[in-house]
Amino acid sequence: MIYPDREHRLGGGYDWVTIEEIKLQVLDDAEVLSMTARPSANPTTSSEDTAHFLTDQATSTFQVKRIGRVIYAEEHGRNELPNTDTGIPLDNIRNTFVGWGAKIGFSYPQWKALVKGLLNKDNPA
Repeated sequence: MIYPDREHRLGGGYDWVTIEEIKLQVLDDAEVLSMTARPSANPTTSSEDTAHFLTDQATSTFQVKRIGRVIYAEEHGRNELPNTDTGIPLDNIRNTFVGWGAKIGFSYPQWKALVKGLLNKDNPA
């Protein structure tokens, strides 16, 4: 059965991740702050099924590095495969197209904006 409304979809209209690790490495002339996220179940439900367009094998690691006097920000995606085995046909179709789009670079502007935001010195957050 295809459910048209977001309440009947795994993520409730959202893609959920768990932050697995936040790590700071201090080297001779560098510091690296890393945060790794992995697709996860929707924490507002009792379902244990991954509520994300990628499988739970995927990870995204965000890094902010200071090497000498230069600061860099990056995102590294690994094992990014569409989550097409959810048991909800509408989610499977959506996840296929969003996953393919991410694979060919359509997610680049979103990650670029996030990474630029990490470096924004004017951001009061």
